[in-house]
Amino acid sequence: MHLHRLLPLASPLLLLGLGATPACADVMYSFTGFGTTATFTLPNNPTPSSVGSNFFQLDNVSVMVSGVGTFTGNIDFFDTTGGGGAGSGVDVLHGPQLFSGSLSDPTMLTGSFMLSGTITPDPDGPVPVSGTLVATSTPTPAVPEPSSGFLFFTGIGTVAGALELRRRASKR
Repeated sequence: MHLHRLLPLASPLLLLGLGATPACADVMYSFTGFGTTATFTLPNNPTPSSVGSNFFQLDNVSVMVSGVGTFTGNIDFFDTTGGGGAGSGVDVLHGPQLFSGSLSDPTMLTGSFMLSGTITPDPDGPVPVSGTLVATSTPTPAVPEPSSGFLFFTGIGTVAGALELRRRASKR
């Protein structure tokens, strides 16, 4: 068999081997209002813990509040019929809907959103709050599939073998 005929096949194999799984992105949120900043990160396409008639809930979200510390809790995201925005328990900040897709399969939006509503920071009762929620996409590094590595090294081996055969043939 003439391996030099396999050389044209090696290039596509090499290119396929360099491919990687597409990167997913997380969405980092930063809410500034009420004299503080709260930040948290969510997957771009989260799986809701529960779904209501006009909201979905994400459990165990870690939120870092400047000057206070980190808290873990549930966050509800409301569709337009629920007033948009997000909240936790009785603390709700309404505004635009922060996701696209359905309540059971949301995709988080990025951008800058004005939110307003009330929070209850202490037993004195609710306090009006307004602020800006900035949602930015943070790329996750792509991790190649094992099959991509196999294709890559198969392509390199094919090219190297073909070049070796060509070198030996030219010495005859």
